[in-house]
Amino acid sequence: MKELFIKKRLITQSELDQLMFYWHDDIMFRDTRQPIIKNEYPEFLEAFRNRTVECVSKHNDEQYSVHTERGWIYAQGAKFEKHHDKNFPNREISCLTLIHKSNDLDGGQFLVYDSQDKGIDSELEVGETIFFDSGSYHEVLPILKGWRGSYGICLGLTNFVGSDQHKL
Repeated sequence: MKELFIKKRLITQSELDQLMFYWHDDIMFRDTRQPIIKNEYPEFLEAFRNRTVECVSKHNDEQYSVHTERGWIYAQGAKFEKHHDKNFPNREISCLTLIHKSNDLDGGQFLVYDSQDKGIDSELEVGETIFFDSGSYHEVLPILKGWRGSYGICLGLTNFVGSDQHKL
């Protein structure tokens, strides 16, 4: 990818609604100060996964497949420190979709860092997906009030030779 990041809408409102219903039990813990991680990924997201892979494969003239995926719910006080996703072989493209944000959300901006180490706010709207190189540093700033949910997917090259399938 040549651009710092690209934003697209690939998830349907029905898929967003289903995912929020699926996460309902986790949302009950909104007072947590750490991201809540869901370790199972529902089948109804298969079409969204396929659209994500297709979008990246078409944009880069390479064939990609899902390497890892994870849902995150951030409540007041939660953040994700500055990091990159290249800590496993064959993580090439990172994708993050904003699934929900509370009406009173304050903070929790998603920053992607450019080559000059300047953090750029992606300004995601609910339902938007951001695509960026997995080697790019990024972070979620602290949630000051409210909460937000996101769904992350890392893509790798389909023809990669080696041990590339890892769960976090």
